[in-house]
Amino acid sequence: LVQLPVPLHPALARAYTTVLLPCFEEKMLIGQEVLFSDMKVWEQILTTLPHDKKAKLLVHWQKGGDVTAQEKWNTFKKVVDGLKETGHLQTDPISNVVFTFTYPRLDIEVSKHLNHLLKAPFCIHPGTRT
Repeated sequence: LVQLPVPLHPALARAYTTVLLPCFEEKMLIGQEVLFSDMKVWEQILTTLPHDKKAKLLVHWQKGGDVTAQEKWNTFKKVVDGLKETGHLQTDPISNVVFTFTYPRLDIEVSKHLNHLLKAPFCIHPGTRT
């Protein structure tokens, strides 16, 4: 997961509130339930929390039976909000997760080389032929 500074740069904060968070909650959690139904993804997300909170959430979700991604996300947000109130967090795990799954990133080679192809439909990379 990405580790963002707190507070976010104003451009990142604006992108987070207006585009990324709504997109994540509407499209990623509901529309792509397959990604967030994988427990390995949730274990990666929970690494942003203190160990005791992580363990409690894992037990709660496994005991709960068929818990949807939306329900897991809401529980995760409640735990993070509680930790923020007590001052136990140095970063914002919610924004870190949202940026990891929604913010576009460019390949470093795109910036370094003018002849490097972007990943676009019907473009074949000369080095890999893919």
